[in-house]
Amino acid sequence: MLLYDKPECPFCFKVRIALAEQGRSFEHRPHDAPGVEDERRRLSPTGTVPIVVLDDGYVMTESNVIMEYLADTGAGLLPADPEARATARALAHYSDTRVGQAVREVIFEKRGKPEAEWDRERIAAGAAVWENECLPYLAEALAGQEYFAGAYSLADAALTARFALARAYGLLVPGGFENLQRWYARTSSRPSFAAAAPPVAGGA
Repeated sequence: MLLYDKPECPFCFKVRIALAEQGRSFEHRPHDAPGVEDERRRLSPTGTVPIVVLDDGYVMTESNVIMEYLADTGAGLLPADPEARATARALAHYSDTRVGQAVREVIFEKRGKPEAEWDRERIAAGAAVWENECLPYLAEALAGQEYFAGAYSLADAALTARFALARAYGLLVPGGFENLQRWYARTSSRPSFAAAAPPVAGGA
C-alpha cells in the first residue's frame, strides 16, 4: 500500500491513525516530494491528498472513501451494531465539516504568519464556534461512553486528528467539558496517535 500524504492535513492525519490502529504497513510518499505533484494529478481528479494505491494498483481518493475501505477490510473502525455504525459515520462527517470549519479559521490565520499579522476577528470567530457549538455537541454525544459510538471507531480517529491540530494552534478544551478532556487524553495515548501525529501535534 502506498499513501500520498501531507503531515498536517487532518484528512491525511485521520487516515494515518486508522492505518496504525489496524497495524497496516504502507509506503509513505510526501505530497511535495520531487515529481509527486504530477503523480497526484494523474491519480486523482483533484490532485489532493490523501491518495491510497493498493498493492494491486487500485487507487482510492477522498479520505472518507479510504476510511470506509479500511473499515470494510479490517477490524476496529466500525462497531457491529448498525445504529452505532451510523453514529460513527455521522460524527466523522461532523468532524470533517463543522469542527473542521471552526479549527480551520484559526489554523489558516495563524500558520506561517507572525502574530502581529493575525486577523484576530477571524480567530475569535473560529474559537467561538469551537467552544460554543462544537464542544457542547460533542460532549453530549460522548456522554457516558469512553469513545464515540461506544467502542473506538473512525469517528474517534477523525476527531482525534482535529482536536490535536486545534490544540497545536491554541484551541483547547476548557473546564466544563471534562468528558472530552478525558476522551482526548485516552485517544491521544493510543499507539496509533504516536505513530500518526505530525510534529506540530507532538509526533516524530
